[in-house]
Amino acid sequence: MPKTHQHILVPVDFSHHATLALEEAVDLAHKYQADVTVIYVIPQAIFHPDWAADIEDALDISDITDEAKTALANMIAPYRNDGLPISEHVLAGGPHIEIVRMAERIAADLIVMGAHGAAGAKPILMGSVAEKVMRQAPCSVLTVREPGASVARPRVADTA
Repeated sequence: MPKTHQHILVPVDFSHHATLALEEAVDLAHKYQADVTVIYVIPQAIFHPDWAADIEDALDISDITDEAKTALANMIAPYRNDGLPISEHVLAGGPHIEIVRMAERIAADLIVMGAHGAAGAKPILMGSVAEKVMRQAPCSVLTVREPGASVARPRVADTA
């Protein structure tokens, strides 16, 4: 029996790749008549007071949360107006940890996310959020990349 998706989780960071992932998730949701939950995770490092040079450098999490809620609502408005069952949440913490927790909480059977986020293809030492989510998620993860994007391929040593 073919697998149907009932609840799709879409973590976004407002990057172009996140928008592509949301569009893919919406297409799948229409196909499978699935619910969609879109989340944005405010990285903990942004508001951690120990990282601020002084108290005036520490950002107010409520301002960041309000801005994120507004941006998220604007991002999903066209899909909500289309009648798609869609909800949104703004969380704070480690992005991959909060994504996996939300997937467990809502019993998501698919996570759709951008292959690269706002940091682009730069995270070499720490690894990408998408990679960490793929390793820890309780369900399948679909990563979406830019159509026609070049893919870094490992070099194969010449054995001749």
